[in-house]
Amino acid sequence: MRATSEAAAKDLADAKEEAAAAADAASGFLQKAEEKAAALESDLGKLQQVLTASEATVSLLNTEIVASREMQAVRESEIESLRASTARLDTEHAKSESDFQMFEVQLLQKIGQLKAAHDANVAAIRTELMRRNTELQAEVEHFANEAEANKVSFEALALEQVTAEELHAKQEGEMATMRSELSETILDLEKGRTYLEETTTHISYLKGQVERLQESLDVAREQLEPFVQQGLVEHLRVIPINPRLPSVMAKVQISVPDVSLQNQDGDEFHSYEIQIVTADGSWTVHKRYSELLALHEEVIPRIRGSQVLVFPPKKTFGSKTEKLAEERRLLFREYLVMLVRLCTSDPRSPLHDEATKTAFLIALPFFGEETIAMGALDMSIADGAYE
Repeated sequence: MRATSEAAAKDLADAKEEAAAAADAASGFLQKAEEKAAALESDLGKLQQVLTASEATVSLLNTEIVASREMQAVRESEIESLRASTARLDTEHAKSESDFQMFEVQLLQKIGQLKAAHDANVAAIRTELMRRNTELQAEVEHFANEAEANKVSFEALALEQVTAEELHAKQEGEMATMRSELSETILDLEKGRTYLEETTTHISYLKGQVERLQESLDVAREQLEPFVQQGLVEHLRVIPINPRLPSVMAKVQISVPDVSLQNQDGDEFHSYEIQIVTADGSWTVHKRYSELLALHEEVIPRIRGSQVLVFPPKKTFGSKTEKLAEERRLLFREYLVMLVRLCTSDPRSPLHDEATKTAFLIALPFFGEETIAMGALDMSIADGAYE
């Protein structure tokens, strides 16, 4: 019985030890489980932080994608704009080439017209001088014949015993007549010489204009040469032109025969006398330098071909001297003669077909006895029209 009790006590002790060991193991396992749960909670917090950061990154990426799409749309719009600009520039380039070719043709035509007008003018002047020389020779021969006839008459009168007083009085009268006719002849010769000198000066002026136009043509050719070498345009060729010299040109004359120093309310200035002669009349106007300058700056630029005109330059010092006034008078004469030639050579000018005073004042109202407002004249270089 005692042995059984001891065995039972021993088993109970062993059971208690096993229970204590099991309790210790369970306590350790629980502690480890709690630690693992804490670690899992920590990892979960970290994962939540990473998820929050990822969501922010995704939102930022979405914003950048939208901005990128908008930038792409702007760039596509700019590309379309650049394509339109390129097309417009190509069109403008083609138009510029066409305008340049038209300008070149007009320039060549103007040079041909000036050369033809110069040759015709020289021929007309030579013909006029030869005709005038023939007339003067005929008049001299006529005066010589009259002198011979008078000599015979004087001998006849002497034979008829005319009184010395009557003979002397008649001779004085005839001599006075002959002196008057001889003076007129000398005056005509002087006028012819003056006309020849003025014509020579005008021919030199026209030659200078032709040379300046030739220089402009050479510059234009040099500027066009790169395009010719690239094959963009054809080589230049001269177009022969034989323009008809307007028949009214010889019937319309303008001159500046005199210049005088005037004083108006203490203001001294030179007044240029301008004489105009047409087929149906003549008149004289007086203009000062400032009025002619206003005509040149406001009206002349609208006249077709006016770029060949050279206006007498301004001078600050010595502008009241007689020498300068005389130089300007000659320059103004050349300037106005060339201006009238431009009007008579333009088919759309009233002066082209009619050499009357009315036509002259319609084309150039500035030269009326009472100056018409400059706005009445509107002639365009672009289309050469008299509106």
